[in-house]
Amino acid sequence: MFWWRRKKKKIEDSPSEDPADRREFRRIKKDLMLSITPVDRPPAMGLSVDVSEGGVRLQCVGVELAVDQLVEIAITAARDTKIFIGRVVRIYDLDGHSMEVGVAFEDVDADDQQFLREHVIES
Repeated sequence: MFWWRRKKKKIEDSPSEDPADRREFRRIKKDLMLSITPVDRPPAMGLSVDVSEGGVRLQCVGVELAVDQLVEIAITAARDTKIFIGRVVRIYDLDGHSMEVGVAFEDVDADDQQFLREHVIES
């Protein structure tokens, strides 16, 4: 079985489980190669599970992350790469080496939203 399809074990979560904090953007299941870069660390490659205008859920290996940590997410689509700043909101251990990470984008401007809509969500 591939590392990105293994059963998840939750190891950290955001402090709020309030239903009022639920998603405001529709999530689209999409396999995109992307990179995730914690501040002051080298980037790691990841594979998206789903993407929305508000964030991304991805699977990755070889990176140490913590809930509430700021990260850069580089998404390449249609020969264009955009860098998004996001905050880790949840982490699931998949097998002791790989993890599934939920990242909420911060300060997404209109150009970034248009990029996500046109090249990722509607493509």
